[in-house]
Amino acid sequence: EDVYLQYHETLLPATKGQASATYIDDNLTFDLKSAYMGGLALSEGKIIINNVSDAKNGNVDIKARVNGPVTALFDFIQKEPIGVNASDLGLKLDQVKGQTDFDLSVTFPLEKEVLEENLIVKANGHLLDVALPGIIKDMTLSGKKLALQIEGGAAIMEGNGKLDGRDVKFRWQQFVNPDEHPFASHITAKLVADDSLRQSFGVDIEEWVRGPMALDIDYKEFSSGYSQLTFESDITESILEISPFEYIKSPG
Repeated sequence: EDVYLQYHETLLPATKGQASATYIDDNLTFDLKSAYMGGLALSEGKIIINNVSDAKNGNVDIKARVNGPVTALFDFIQKEPIGVNASDLGLKLDQVKGQTDFDLSVTFPLEKEVLEENLIVKANGHLLDVALPGIIKDMTLSGKKLALQIEGGAAIMEGNGKLDGRDVKFRWQQFVNPDEHPFASHITAKLVADDSLRQSFGVDIEEWVRGPMALDIDYKEFSSGYSQLTFESDITESILEISPFEYIKSPG
């Protein structure tokens, strides 16, 4: 009991653990009943260190069920060699709310300095009662239960939620190392946008269209700082005005 395991020099250690250990054929296995990594609680966990005496061929394999505050998740992934900071995503971490519940898998070679490309992090689970201020164009994305996946150097979040209080169905993808990919982040969303929300996305068409508009949005941000927005719209419930022709279409 009260196991402390520093399995990597910079990543958060497992603490306050209840575990049993076995050492067979140069493989050290910890079966975790419970433990903590910072503010994240681990259960149903297993840490395997293969080829303990042969660092050149050894590796560490961690698998666990994880739950805790979303802020604690960012505390974990900001550590090198993962190195994903909330500020890089535009998040205001002191205003982030919610819980996370997911299956975690981390694999890396048994080396003092692990290169980013040799660190394999996978997660599959959910964000619960979450609010993420600033993650999309200085707007707050929130939801009761959003799917979360981390794999292949990318984080993916999707589901039905709210964007600054408006209903939205979305998929958000963010790459850890955007220089190696076609874009840094990619958002697709279906929502009914009013004048204010359209302006937040840079859809400045108030000279011709006013009122609610159904939008299918495809938004990309690139590592260069350039962004690209494309959208399809349904103006059935909008007011359309074409001044040169003195034409006005009422809602409906």
